[in-house]
Amino acid sequence: MHTKKYLKIHEFAALCHTSKDTLLHYEKKDLLKPAFVAENGYRHYAVEQFFRYDLITVLKDTGSTLEDIKTYLENSPDNMVQIIRDRITLLQKEQENLSRKIAMLTTLTGLTEQALHENYDTLFFEKLPKETVRLLPIGAVTMDSPKNLAACYSECLLECLIHGNNIDPPLGMIVGKQNAAQKNFTVQYLFTRNLERSAVKSKILGQGTYACLLHKGTVQSHENAFINFIEQIEKNSFVLKSDVLLFNQMNYLIDEHKNEFILKYAVKIDK
Repeated sequence: MHTKKYLKIHEFAALCHTSKDTLLHYEKKDLLKPAFVAENGYRHYAVEQFFRYDLITVLKDTGSTLEDIKTYLENSPDNMVQIIRDRITLLQKEQENLSRKIAMLTTLTGLTEQALHENYDTLFFEKLPKETVRLLPIGAVTMDSPKNLAACYSECLLECLIHGNNIDPPLGMIVGKQNAAQKNFTVQYLFTRNLERSAVKSKILGQGTYACLLHKGTVQSHENAFINFIEQIEKNSFVLKSDVLLFNQMNYLIDEHKNEFILKYAVKIDK
């Protein structure tokens, strides 16, 4: 037998940019056996076997186990194509999931940075884009205790799970325009993104200029901050053009024992 077209195990490992131990492991798993083993026990691989090694690497890099790969390689070419197509579909779903997680962390990072660097209890203005959110009604709840606040968010998270959203946290709460005009700090809805079922009520947050205010404090102090926010808007002769949005900032950075949390109040105005 002519051996010039064959490579010893260390030569084949170099061709594949892998190690001898990896090749021995693949041989043990019946994934990639040497083309032949000489009488002296030396393993020899055909150059063409590089392509089988490459396919194993591709399948492994896309999340397949060695046991899965062995099953794939034992199938007919037609079945192999379908298996790969199924793998592509699975990876696309994982990619969508990962994109949503990245978007969520990006949002939380932005909220945290704003909460850390903006001045509290000072009116400022932002241009916000048009956005559709999902509303989760909670009845009329007066935010007068940590217990009520926790109950509201617990209910919202449960609804998120029911409707297929187990990634995005609630963005915040809504105080209706009429209540806001009366300085009544009563929350009627929580809102979130990415609830896929159409049965969940939606709301369009209009594009435009929003008056905003950040406040860090207890539940009781937030009622005073809310009233202060509305009074500052009235003092500047601005007209409320929307419900008041209470964006939940990244509160995990706050000492939970202080019963404090950060909200950003935002309402669309004529300016």
